[in-house]
Amino acid sequence: MPYSPDAILRMPRIASISTLPRRLEGLEAVVQDILPQIDGLFVYLDGHETIPDFLVHSPKITATLVGADQSLKQSNRFLVYDHLAEPSVLFFIDDDIHYPPDYTNRLTELLAQFKGRALVGVHGRIFLPPHADYISNVHLISFPTANNAITHVHEVGMGTSALISTILPINPKLWPTPEMNDIQVAIEAQKLRIPRLVVPRPKQWLVPNMCGKDPGVWNKTVADSSRQTEFMWQLLATYQAV
Repeated sequence: MPYSPDAILRMPRIASISTLPRRLEGLEAVVQDILPQIDGLFVYLDGHETIPDFLVHSPKITATLVGADQSLKQSNRFLVYDHLAEPSVLFFIDDDIHYPPDYTNRLTELLAQFKGRALVGVHGRIFLPPHADYISNVHLISFPTANNAITHVHEVGMGTSALISTILPINPKLWPTPEMNDIQVAIEAQKLRIPRLVVPRPKQWLVPNMCGKDPGVWNKTVADSSRQTEFMWQLLATYQAV
């Protein structure tokens, strides 16, 4: 069901993040960026033994220790759906990006423009023919770069994303793997014919936060993108213009 723009602008703004112990400095920086912009922040602490002090002093923050036997890795952040009492604007964030002061306003305004029926973000991928490889056959709109107009993409980078909770429910426990959540969310959105949109913005509106930056996951993808490519084919096989 679409929402009126006014209803979307009045919705609670909730952010969610999953993070590892080695990225603690980056997490603290991101909390400082995002906390003034939202009504609630859910932090899933994967592999942490204790909750860091900077997460216990704000009533906006709900911090959860996630044991190794229960971890969904980066997809822990989607567990926020279990805690929502009403339709909300959800922002999924990462601990290696700086978010500007107008971040949630800009993404919420784009959602309002589309009456909530969109998955919006700053980082996006458009898959290109011959669609042989997830890494090679792509036009990438990277989050630090400029983008001059609203752009339809196949996949939004979920660490720069926003959506209306009731429009696009996400349950990673039903996925074949909790990893690769960008492409798997794109598949879920396409099943519901929800467009994926990248917001217009100037260059370096978002910039990397190098605290705790770990290129290992991406390097692993570059070395072997076969599983991501299979998910890309699954998405494209069901694609209809929306």
